[in-house]
Amino acid sequence: MPVEDELLVQRREKLQRIRALGFPAYPHKFPYTHRVAEILSTFTHATVEQLAEDKPPVRVCGRISAVRGHGKAGFLDISQDGQRRRFDVRRAGYRRSGAIGGVGARDQEELIH
Repeated sequence: MPVEDELLVQRREKLQRIRALGFPAYPHKFPYTHRVAEILSTFTHATVEQLAEDKPPVRVCGRISAVRGHGKAGFLDISQDGQRRRFDVRRAGYRRSGAIGGVGARDQEELIH
């Protein structure tokens, strides 16, 4: 099987797993709370301790261009409006219920700082 065909098969399998978890494969809307620039201006001066205590809820949209996981912590590179930023991600109350393309499906919210 040519490499292109294998990639298409893998993508279709990932879409099936996304749908099986109850998520729309191509959602029309995503209710975000902040844009990347807003996160930077709002939380840049906060300490890790302040963010851990306040646990501000943040939902950001954008293109994830890199994912690097390290146990209960990881890093996301998110691009939006011509800006690309790396975010540290710590999983609070993390429970793995499945994996899609190397990224585990999360049952609870994550704290991004």
